[in-house]
Amino acid sequence: MINLTLNDAKELFTRPCEIARTNKSSNESLSYILINSDGYNLSAIGTNTIDTCKKSIQHISEPFVLCVDADHLLTVLENFNKAKLNISMEQLSESKVKIKIGKSTAQIACIDEAIYPTPVIPDESLNAFSFSGEQFIKELASVMYAKASNNTAIYLNHVGFSISQGVCSLKAANGHRLVTSEFEVPIQTNIRGIFPTGLCNQLIKLSPKGVIQFFYNQSQFYCKFDNTLLGSNFVSAEFPDVSNAIATEATCSVTVETRSLHESVSRFKAFVKSSKIPKLTLAFANGVLTLKTRSSDTNELDEELELNGWQGEATQEVNVSPSYLLDAINNINSENTSIAFTKSNCIKLNAIDSNQDAIVMAMR
Repeated sequence: MINLTLNDAKELFTRPCEIARTNKSSNESLSYILINSDGYNLSAIGTNTIDTCKKSIQHISEPFVLCVDADHLLTVLENFNKAKLNISMEQLSESKVKIKIGKSTAQIACIDEAIYPTPVIPDESLNAFSFSGEQFIKELASVMYAKASNNTAIYLNHVGFSISQGVCSLKAANGHRLVTSEFEVPIQTNIRGIFPTGLCNQLIKLSPKGVIQFFYNQSQFYCKFDNTLLGSNFVSAEFPDVSNAIATEATCSVTVETRSLHESVSRFKAFVKSSKIPKLTLAFANGVLTLKTRSSDTNELDEELELNGWQGEATQEVNVSPSYLLDAINNINSENTSIAFTKSNCIKLNAIDSNQDAIVMAMR
């Protein structure tokens, strides 16, 4: 039997249950979570065909193993809010577990733990590295928007990373935009690979503040922090070096207030929302940056932005997606933004006071 406070039960079971809830395979046992006690520690594992989450707490009890229906267990937990309530869990038969919370009692399905596909976790010393979670999650969240979702170029569906000389660089792209963010880490060795999307989504949702330890083998990528272990299928492809694939040398650049730029592009996005192919034109000439668009033959919008500075005298005009441009602006954490017109006919946005940039490809 398990006896816990409701607060501890939610901390232990919620995320593993959420992972198991997303099971879309024909293996019904993946819709359950595995609860295990060695007498001193209590753990819960939830997995599907891609992602894994294991949570653990110190808990003295008789050793036991239970495999419980994740959806119904989570439903029960979600509908009680008094943290001081106690919860008990007892196996009644081979197919049923009794859960008691306060004066409420539920009976939930369970299965034989022998048929549960317990994940094989790789050696924590393999390809191991670690750094601060708070900074990493901030930088990861700032690039995730730019990745693809179901691209045949597999690496585009995930986040590329490289660590060299104490700097970690994160990259995300979908073929029409490329976002890069860099931050310092206490690692001097060179490492290059891909953070799987499933692992990234879990990390952003849980947002750990302390040190995160990463380790991986040829098929799985895991991380560990506090009382949590997260894993995801590893993408064996490397994120290619795109530093020379796009000519990012600027013919001219301007500096604008980020807030003003955001307000302006938001107006343009709303103005062309009914267009089949929304398009925003950025034009620079004689020290003036103009934004313009047309939603039909009779509906047009033009706007000049006040500049805080500019470089270069070239005349340049680029058509971009207003949605892609606004996505990039939304993730710039800086009072001012540099907009560069590149030789490859792209727009490159730089946050003035951080190592963050976004490239938005031109539309035809």
